[in-house]
Formats: sequence, structure tokens, C-alpha cells
Amino acid sequence: MTAIRLSQEFNFEMVLQHCTEGYRIAAELAKAGVWVSLTLVDSPGGKPEVMGLLEENAAILHKAGVKVAINTDDFITESRFFLRTGAIAVRGGLSEDVPSRR
Repeated sequence: MTAIRLSQEFNFEMVLQHCTEGYRIAAELAKAGVWVSLTLVDSPGGKPEVMGLLEENAAILHKAGVKVAINTDDFITESRFFLRTGAIAVRGGLSEDVPSRR
């Protein structure tokens, strides 16, 4: 919420990286026009920022009208990773028919 207030005060656009708990403020993100880039993990454990992780996060954000991208923090990314993270988003309720934007 602080990042949203700062972007409005100083008039800049932003993309929130990770946005692990974006589902908690999906309506506010959509209203402010904030885009998110999600790192979907299938084995949370050692990172405190994924304690509130939900598989449904991408679906909830998309349904609220937030533009969602999926990314990785891995320095070497295999195509299998993107298939797995896409599957996690679909398992969480994101439709397979959501169009991708390039």
C-alpha cells in the first residue's frame, strides 16, 4: 500500500516484483493500475516473503483486473520452469485461456 501511495504522490508507474500477497490488496492494485510480476514457488520454506503464499494469487489478481506476469529469480531458466509455474497458476484457478501479451 505504501508503494501505491508513493506512486500516486510522485506520479510514476510501477510494477510490483514478486507481489506474493497481492491477493490481499487486489482491488487496490487494480484501481491504481499497478501491474505485478509474480514468482510462483511450489516449495516455500526458507523465504519469509512466501509465508502467505497462495496458489490462487495469480487468478485472484487477474480476476480483479490486475495485469499479471510470471517470472523467475533463477539465474539459469529452463523452459520447464515456465511450464511448471504456469501449471501452478492454472492449478490455483487462472484460466489456460488468459491471453499473453508480448
